[in-house]
Amino acid sequence: MLSLVCGIVAFAVSAATLLRRGVFAQSNDSTGANAIINTGASAIITLVSDLLLTLIILEVMTTDVRYFLQSREKSASNRSSSSASSPQHVASWRSTPGSR
Repeated sequence: MLSLVCGIVAFAVSAATLLRRGVFAQSNDSTGANAIINTGASAIITLVSDLLLTLIILEVMTTDVRYFLQSREKSASNRSSSSASSPQHVASWRSTPGSR
């Protein structure tokens, strides 16, 4: 979430810079107009990049949480099934050749 906040703040700073330079003002100087356009395009590309980075981070975190919860659920179900088994069944399982 920090990357999302940083991206939005950076975009707001870029937008404020564009407004201070007079993005809506008519400019006869082509280099000044090109600089404003380049700054605006760069700000938009950076914002989209930051949003994609945040999306990727959140997807990875979601996958990790799902995997953790599934492994925890499997572990709990294994514990409950092993505690419900009879002692004779456990003893026969332990005496099976090749099992450790």
